[in-house]
Amino acid sequence: MSGRETPGAGRVGPGGDDGKTSKPEPARVETRDAGDELSRLEWRVRDTPSDGSAWSRLAFAYCEADRGDLALDAAQRATLLAPREGLGWWALSVAWFMNEDREAALGAVREAARLLPGNAHVQFILGSRLLDCGFPREAVPVLEVARHEHPASFAIRRALALARHEAGEHAAAVEALNEVLRVDPGFPSLWVALGASLADLGRYAEARNALETAVFHLPDDGEAWGRLGQACHELGNHPDAVAAFGRAVDHGYTVWGVWRDLGLSAAETRDLSTLARACDELEKGRPTEAAQLRARLEELRAKPGARARRRRRSAFPCLDLVWPGPHRGEEKR
Repeated sequence: MSGRETPGAGRVGPGGDDGKTSKPEPARVETRDAGDELSRLEWRVRDTPSDGSAWSRLAFAYCEADRGDLALDAAQRATLLAPREGLGWWALSVAWFMNEDREAALGAVREAARLLPGNAHVQFILGSRLLDCGFPREAVPVLEVARHEHPASFAIRRALALARHEAGEHAAAVEALNEVLRVDPGFPSLWVALGASLADLGRYAEARNALETAVFHLPDDGEAWGRLGQACHELGNHPDAVAAFGRAVDHGYTVWGVWRDLGLSAAETRDLSTLARACDELEKGRPTEAAQLRARLEELRAKPGARARRRRRSAFPCLDLVWPGPHRGEEKR
């Protein structure tokens, strides 16, 4: 998708994707108790049905009331009646997001940002939607504009830090993530991002510290365990690497690199059963790497004193790791 495309923008009219500005159909309006702000806005659009700004405000009110269907209807009418007013497109982006259409939400907020270039809130939403849709490189400059307009906003700084991480700007991401986590360390996903960026910079000891914090708060996050295993593997702490990679696999994080590094660490600890399993899994998609590990396995089996895996307690301060085997809370031998 190019930066100029606006997915969902042609869906605002009742006629479909032709973008024609035909007369709106009768609106679905819910009447509330007199004196209520939502009721006042509903009566306003009854009295002035061609007022696009009134429909925009009503759409936002429906969003606040968690009525995504009515919000979408009102926002579409707002953009049909007043296509050059950014408020309607802003409301439409929120309504599409509430209705779980992220591409349409991105298209609408692109138009809102074009019409409201100095609005930090709209720029922040645009950056967030770009991240949601997998465009972190495009999100970074948008969020930088938002931060310039609103430097004290924690939410904008947090989104920018994540965007830098996902865009591969690891040095800048580490600085930004540390800054955000100093303000509020209660975001486990940010610790995962920090650990991943530190590992990509080769700062594995710091990465391990960050990722241990992450898995303490997110014990079911397979990616966090996989990243922690990678840090331990690179540090030469192979027993803990085997344990962390095992938890990653348990929680569905089974990228090829996990099986490769799990096998290498298992070989270093002479954990033959885990090494054999890693070989079996790698053969399904990485036969060359599997053959190399299989050769190492046969070499270890041929050596005197070869032994099967022995359970051990992990050195991790956050959790007692044993894999495969009973999980925390179950009886251990």
